[in-house]
Amino acid sequence: MGMIAAKIPFWNFALSGQFFAGQNLGGVQAGIGQRVGFDEWGRGRAVRTVGGLVDLAYTLNDVWSFAVGYGFDNPDDSDAKRAAGRLFNDRAYVDSFYRITRNFKLGLEYGRLSTEWADAGTGYSDRIQFSAFYDF
Repeated sequence: MGMIAAKIPFWNFALSGQFFAGQNLGGVQAGIGQRVGFDEWGRGRAVRTVGGLVDLAYTLNDVWSFAVGYGFDNPDDSDAKRAAGRLFNDRAYVDSFYRITRNFKLGLEYGRLSTEWADAGTGYSDRIQFSAFYDF
């Protein structure tokens, strides 16, 4: 896997992003969870993929911060068809974070996800996620 990542802070904002490319990336939340695809004779081939994300974060004060972002993962179609059949994923999201103490914060996220399947078209899902973070 190769990756280029950057974070640019300005005023109360931070713009971050990354671009990656590689194969057999299912374990690093890339490759849409697809590692190796097998053909009808049982021969395996690593799923090749490219993807990335961009995130804009805003810190309002010591307690509140927010973010909005978009990410995608686009495996090679011929490899993906041999694996789980997921040809493209993308995700748009908005986050809010509330810091309770210096080390503890809560987060709430809304995400809109889509997946293009080789044999079933495109599926969409909406997700609301609550998180608790403890930094040490």
